[in-house]
Amino acid sequence: MKRLQTIMLFLILVSALGAQTTNKYDLLTEPYINRPYTLHQGLLQFNGSYSHILSNNYFDGDGNKLDFNEVVSSVIEDAYYIKFGYGILELLELNGEINMRNRFETLPTYFVSNNMNFGSENTLYHYKGLGFLQLELKARTPVFLSGFETFLSGGVTIPAGSGHPSQPDHAITIYNPADPGGSYELDYNFNPSPASPATFFHVSLGGRYSNNKVGISVNGTYTSPFKEVETYYWKYRLYGYDFQYSTSHYTIRPKGNIHAGILFDLQLFPWFATYTGYNFDHETPGWSDQTGQPVGLTTSSSGTALVGFEIQVSTHFRMIQQVYLPVTGKNRYSEFQILTGLTYTIAPVLKSSE
Repeated sequence: MKRLQTIMLFLILVSALGAQTTNKYDLLTEPYINRPYTLHQGLLQFNGSYSHILSNNYFDGDGNKLDFNEVVSSVIEDAYYIKFGYGILELLELNGEINMRNRFETLPTYFVSNNMNFGSENTLYHYKGLGFLQLELKARTPVFLSGFETFLSGGVTIPAGSGHPSQPDHAITIYNPADPGGSYELDYNFNPSPASPATFFHVSLGGRYSNNKVGISVNGTYTSPFKEVETYYWKYRLYGYDFQYSTSHYTIRPKGNIHAGILFDLQLFPWFATYTGYNFDHETPGWSDQTGQPVGLTTSSSGTALVGFEIQVSTHFRMIQQVYLPVTGKNRYSEFQILTGLTYTIAPVLKSSE
């Protein structure tokens, strides 16, 4: 942490030495459509956002939507994101992000009936805690050809928490212990990690054309783990009315991801912009030897439509609202997402011309 603070202080000092006299107000209130890919030199930005996800369908391996009850009873997720960005130079930005997730995946209840007893078995996967920590450097070209610019960025992502699953909280309820033929209820409560145990790198690039009213941009990102890592899963066994647990270690190379997106922007007022777009994500292969032999992990893909807007609330604050609508997919939940964010921007080292 001290090393990171030292690096940040050094970058701010470098930026301060090279800062030019400018109008802070113009930079802080620059319309969405006119803002470049990177923060202007000397600008420091913080963003906090909240995301809520609901799932009502599942895309199978052929891309067909399955009824919810066939695969899962419910998927609900609440996530919180904190981001920062700093304009080191006019064409170079350092940014970072950390998140926290609270996700519930509930499988359909399984009923067991025989001559001796009747029971029900419930399964819950609860992802809770810190997710990932990401650091990135982004460089852009100067705006040229009447509003066209490009960017190139790269960074690393590490688990902010342990990256490994916590011990399950299984439980059994016997409704009439004196009756050997009585009913029971089994609750399997798994606690996977909200983050992968591996460290990832990513490379992104994109381009945009815009004028004072409309814009169009495209972008792509390739994400991959540096290498395979060792983790573990929890084994369990029921003894009487109590569960006993132990861990078993294995090696995994997590799946990577290829992302492509297109976005259309419209600046309706200097303080209000709206946009719509489409994102496509496809996982790259990974493997695990959890079964004793290396086995490929099932990959998935998704196509998602995006609509959103941004409002300049004051000189330093902007509000962001986005809605993501699932369109296509394979081996993935069909997730509807709403994201609300607030951005705070300051210019701590800029010299104002005012």
